[in-house]
Amino acid sequence: MYTIKKLKTCTLLNLIDFESNSLLSGDRALNDLRFSKLKQLLFETPKFDDLCIVTENLDEYGYNTRMNELFTEVNNRYYWLELPNFNEGYDRFNKENPFNSIKFIKKEFVKLGQEIKNVIVAGQNLPGCVFKTLDHSALRWAEQGHHVQIVLSMCGDYEVSGVGPEKYMNSFANLYKQIKKSGQWANIDLVSEIKDIKFFKNGEVI
Repeated sequence: MYTIKKLKTCTLLNLIDFESNSLLSGDRALNDLRFSKLKQLLFETPKFDDLCIVTENLDEYGYNTRMNELFTEVNNRYYWLELPNFNEGYDRFNKENPFNSIKFIKKEFVKLGQEIKNVIVAGQNLPGCVFKTLDHSALRWAEQGHHVQIVLSMCGDYEVSGVGPEKYMNSFANLYKQIKKSGQWANIDLVSEIKDIKFFKNGEVI
């Protein structure tokens, strides 16, 4: 008799355009902060025994970028999915299973016996790609009923005006307005410090 394999509930760390955008590459202080917080999350958070990671900018030639170095260090500890590149002949608009979509990501982790519940999101272009414009942005997960946490200290923004701290005050204010407009407050949390992230086990906060 065939028995359906029970999936293990997992937390998804969704890193959207985390390293590759050249418009933020010159902001060394910001990028040092973002990667420092990412390392804190990956290496200093003992509550994670169920983490699945999604990225979209590992260097295909294996150059020693920060993200490649992290991948080498943790890919044996956590499941890590690199999303397909738009330029490699994939059908971006496949209605049945568009790649780089929530449906695609879920399907790939189901193959590994993982069922995504809790979602943590960070990356570049905070009010745009991180929050709403991609098929796997924070808002899209929230609309499907997932609890979503956006880690502000792991985000950057290149589409807002301002200089220095003013730029990020404008970015956070823009994000706040968009979340309020979306009606998804119940499913979206904004956190700055890694210690403030809520962890879930069997659907309950721990």
